[in-house]
Order: sequence, then structure tokens, then C-alpha cells
Amino acid sequence: MLAFELYCTIPKGKDTVNNPLIKELANFIGRTPDSVKMRLQNFKSYDPSYTNDGRTGLSNGGRLAKEIYEEFSRNWDNLIFRTKEIKSELGISDSCDISEHIAGMFIG
Repeated sequence: MLAFELYCTIPKGKDTVNNPLIKELANFIGRTPDSVKMRLQNFKSYDPSYTNDGRTGLSNGGRLAKEIYEEFSRNWDNLIFRTKEIKSELGISDSCDISEHIAGMFIG
């Protein structure tokens, strides 16, 4: 869910392994920036705003990425609520209000 929040927050084209937000999330969850970037690519497979013009994400986007995308792309309030809970449990500051970034991003 934190990776999906990040997917919704980072401007398109800025989802690189050198992005400080990707590095920060990777550090907090004990993963590499490459693995976080890959998860963001998985979400692209299910994002009509990305795929409608013929682009694709990773060919095997993954079951969990699909479930997260489908559940939370239709329920922003729940995404915001759940990620705030997770961040609190992990001791991550909630310095970015995702609701400012996600309004109107996806079709459906």
C-alpha cells in the first residue's frame, strides 16, 4: 500500500531509483530502491492513464499489485487512512498529503 501511495504521489517520469522518496521508502521497508521502482512499474500495468495510449508496465504485474490497484484506485479515502496507519506503526512521518496528488488521476 505504501508503494501504491508513492505511485500516486510521484509525478510521472520521476519514478527513478534516484528519487529520494523511493530511496526513503526502500530504507523504511528494508528493500532496495530497485525493488520499490519495480513495484511502481507493476502498478503501471493496471493503470489506464498509463496503458490507454499503448504503453505497458511490467508484463507480469503481479497479483498483489493488481489487487491493491483495483481496491485503492476506487477508494482514495481508504488508501489515505490505511497508509497513515501503516506509517504510524512503522514510525514513518506522514509529510505528504496524498489526497492533494491523487484527485482525478485514474479512470474508473
